[in-house]
Formats: sequence, structure tokens, C-alpha cells
Amino acid sequence: MSQELTSDELGEAGETLFAHLCVRAGLTCNKSNRDRTGWDFVVEFPMSGPDTGALDARLPTACLAQLKSTARGGPVKLSLSAVERLAKDPRPSFVVVLRLTPDGEARTGYLIHLLGPALERVLHRLRTAHAQGRFDLNNLTLTFDPAKFGVRFAPSPEGLAEALRRACGEDRAAYGIEKQRQLEELGYEDGGLEAEALFWVESADHLSDVVLGLRPLKPEQLRAFDTRFGIRLPYVGAVLDGLEELRIEPPSVGRCTVSIRGAGLSPAAVFDTEMLAGLPASAGEGTWLLIRHPDFTLKLSAGAATFNTTASFDSTPRTLRAWIQLLRGLGYLARGDGVIVLTPSMSVAAAVTLPMSSRLDGPYLQQLPAWSRALEAWERLLALAGVPPGGAFSLQDLWEARGVALAADLSSDAPTAWFAFDRRDIGEPAEPVNAIYINTASLAGASVSYALNVTLKAAADHTEEYRSTSFDPLDVRPAVADLQDYAEDLAARHGLHVVINPENLVELDASALAGSAIEG
Repeated sequence: MSQELTSDELGEAGETLFAHLCVRAGLTCNKSNRDRTGWDFVVEFPMSGPDTGALDARLPTACLAQLKSTARGGPVKLSLSAVERLAKDPRPSFVVVLRLTPDGEARTGYLIHLLGPALERVLHRLRTAHAQGRFDLNNLTLTFDPAKFGVRFAPSPEGLAEALRRACGEDRAAYGIEKQRQLEELGYEDGGLEAEALFWVESADHLSDVVLGLRPLKPEQLRAFDTRFGIRLPYVGAVLDGLEELRIEPPSVGRCTVSIRGAGLSPAAVFDTEMLAGLPASAGEGTWLLIRHPDFTLKLSAGAATFNTTASFDSTPRTLRAWIQLLRGLGYLARGDGVIVLTPSMSVAAAVTLPMSSRLDGPYLQQLPAWSRALEAWERLLALAGVPPGGAFSLQDLWEARGVALAADLSSDAPTAWFAFDRRDIGEPAEPVNAIYINTASLAGASVSYALNVTLKAAADHTEEYRSTSFDPLDVRPAVADLQDYAEDLAARHGLHVVINPENLVELDASALAGSAIEG
């Protein structure tokens, strides 16, 4: 008749069984000689054969195991100090639970892999102990229910080896990276660095702007916390050293399409923006919703909406399409006939129309229409030539690209630029002259060459001077290497005998010339 074993004897029986299973499975099992390492055994797998790769590249696979032998069901108890060391080791780590009969015969086994939920349980218990001031981890315990956290295996050589092999995986490097990530990130999903700040509130608008991140918070006092698993501990680190101000990032409530429309059938300026929650509308004062775009903000408060540009207007680089949209929208608001339509992405039916009660004010308002026309015309030229729009550019870049402004103006329906020549320079003609003008324009890495049919007529007040009266587009293409060859080819094709080379022109401001009429 078998004798019921004591707990110590069950432990010895379990260790003997585990070592015996490892030997029969071809695994090397090394027992710990110290009681404070956090593990009982190091289990090593045989090295892979030459058919799996070069001998100099293969890596050994080893794991740590703490053994718990019990004749009872339910959770098993472990020392928190031991399981901490086991869980934080970069190698695969396991709690192996052997269910034995009272006399030491094997019944079943469970493999608790200290990764994922099991590792999260260990880290949560350690965080709780720290928050309670319990640093005597040798006197604290942690329990695991094998049925919940473990994988059941047959207490046989094949069952143990297969369970360990599946858990360890094939990629040692990837396993180590994932375990380190979990050690650093588990419990921080809704936490991280938190702070409590004491600061002066100047007004309701000031508080509203601080909450929305539009103005910095300048704390008189600041306390920081590291929050993990919802448990706060005083923050220890240098992140906040020397910090004089910080900005709040308000919670997002979704995306919103902002359309700025002009009068009649003019095309709208459309922007993709983010909606951010401010102070509750029930507060009665301050901004309750902020519409944010890289170039502007729209603040909605009780009974009012306020539009403001944010980025540096002339020095911030933007793409061609972004410039066109921004200049178009600002132009409508500057004229005073702009209407703003807000369409939340989650509900098109909830669109809100905001007629502006006052005109936009600020610098460059008079130049907005001209810049808008120039860039829209430049976009059309690029499309005709099949040239991509290039990179981002600033307003300063546009000012310096005089060729782009001229190309856009001359190709428009109502050009403001005109040419003037001495009659003798074009052969003293008696009738109007048709000439070909060619040039190349470049902006932000996009370049085109273009040609125009220019009609020249005698000026009424200067009979010895011929001036342009119309420009008809002939051609636009990616920039050519030789403008003269380009001009001669097009001139021959269109029967034109006068070529206007841009190198022979001098640009003058119209205000420096006396106005005169052109003969009709």
C-alpha cells in the first residue's frame, strides 16, 4: 500500500519526475544550487542540425523553469521575489505545475508561460507592493491558477518537450525583443507620465486656450507621477527638469471637413481638420470645441465662431495644392462673403453652416487674389505639361520665382503684363504682327517650357512703338534644354516669323510707364 507523501516529499518527487522527463525527451536539465535565483532548472534544447543553417549562425535555445508540485487542485503560490527574477529574465521563463497523486504519481502538468497575461500579473503585483511600501518581497506571495494561466500537457517526455518547444518558438531574437517590449509597456496602455500643476488663470478665455493647447501652461507648482496599471507612483527622472511651461493635448472627438465657400459658383476651399474637445458647453464661457488644421484654428464658443491662422504665413513651406486651398479660403473670408461649412466625418447630416459676420483682417490681404490666381494658373500649366507639382515652397520662394508669375499671368484670360517694342526692332511693319514668345518657368523643382502667340499693334500715342494686345497659348511641355530650338520649331509649324526671346526683354513696373491706348 502506497504512503501519502508530505509536501517536501511531493516536491522531491516532482523534481525527480521533471528531471527524468527531460532526460527521456533529450533535454538537458540543470538544477539551481541556490534558493534565491528565482528558478529551479535551466532546460536546454539540443542544437539544431546542419540542415537548418550554418553552424556558425545557429543559436542555443534554453529556458528557465520554476517547479511547483502539488496533490491539490486550485491556485499555486510562489514567492514574489523569486517570480520577479524569473519573469524579468530575457530568456523564456515558465512555472511548471505538476499535479501528483498523494503518493507521488504523475497525473497531469501545466506550463505557465511568464509572457502576456501571466507577465502582466507579475508586474501588477510588483507595482501594488511598491505603492504599499512593501519592499520585503521575500515575505510576499503571488498566486497563479494553472487552469487559467497555463497550458495543460501530458506528464510524458513527448508532452513536456512539445509544450516547451511551442512556447519558446523558433526565433530567439524576436522572442527577446517582444519580452523586453512587454516588460516596458504592459500596464501603460492608459497611463504613463502624469502631472498635477498649479497655475494662475487670467480669464475664461485664457483657461480655455490652455485647455485646448493654444497657450502654454506655466505652472507655479508641478508634481509628476508614473502611472502603471492605474497605480500612481512619484515620478523619478529628468524629463521635467528645467521645465518652465508645457502644453496640453486636448482629447480628439474625430475628423471634420471644413469648406470655405465664396459667392456664386466659385470653387470651395476644402480642408481636413481635427475636432478637439474644450471646456464643457455648460460652463457658459470659453471655447467648447476647437477645429484644428496646420494652418488655422476655428474656435466655437457660446454664440460665436472665431477663425485664426496659426502657422507663419510667408515662411511656412506648403505644397502647391495646400497653397491654392489656403489662399482661396482666406480670399473669400477677406472679401467678407465667405461661408464656413463644418461637416463631421461621423455624420454628414450634422453639417453646420457658419456665415462670417466680419471680414478677415491681417497682412497681405490685397495680394491674396493675385497670388491665388497665379498659383491656380501654374497648377493648370503643370497639368497640361504632365509635370508633377514639385515639393513644398514658401511665399518667399514664390516671390523669387518671377517666371512663374509671368507664365501664369500671360496664360490667363485677362493678363496684366504686356510687351512693347520699337517698330524698327520688328522690321517696321504696316500691319499688326504675330510673334512667338517662349520661356521656361520653375518652382519647387517643377519646371515647364511654354509658347504663346503674341499679337502686336502700333500704340496710339507712340506710332514708332508696337505693343502686345493679346496672348494665345500655343504649347506647354516639360522644360526643354534649348529655348531657341523650341521657338524655331514652333514658329515654323505655326507660320510665325518673329521670335520674342526672353533674354532680349527688360522687365519694368507699369507705374514707371505712361499709360497709352492701343489702336483697335
